[in-house]
Amino acid sequence: MSGGTSGEWYVLIEADYGLEHQWRLEKKIHVEGGREQTVARARELCLSHRDGGFFNEEHGRQVFRLSETSWLVELSKASWDEKSEESRVYPAGLLRISVAELETTREAPPAVPPPGRRSRWSRS
Repeated sequence: MSGGTSGEWYVLIEADYGLEHQWRLEKKIHVEGGREQTVARARELCLSHRDGGFFNEEHGRQVFRLSETSWLVELSKASWDEKSEESRVYPAGLLRISVAELETTREAPPAVPPPGRRSRWSRS
C-alpha cells in the first residue's frame, strides 16, 4: 500500500532498558476490530507485557496513564542485599505503550551494490 489512510490499528511498545537511556520500538501488535479493541489490548499489555529476553521474569510495575491512548510503565525488581540482609527494590526498565492508527506506508527501495562491484548474479 502506498499513501492514504489504512484504518489499521496497532499497539506500539517502546522499551528503555536503563543503561543506554535510548527508547527503541520493541513490538508492533496489529489489533483487529478498531480503536476501542486496540485501547483495551494496550491496557492489558500495561499489566502483563513481558518479552522473551530482558523482561522474562516477574517484575513489579507502576502504570501511569499519560493520555487516553498512552501509558508509561515503570518496572522494578527486588534483590537480596547481603550487607544489609534486606530485600532492596531497584528500577529495571521503562515501557511506553501507545495506541496508533497506521496512516501510510511505503516499501523501502531495494538495495543495490556499490558502484564498481559486480553482483554475484552478473554474467562475466
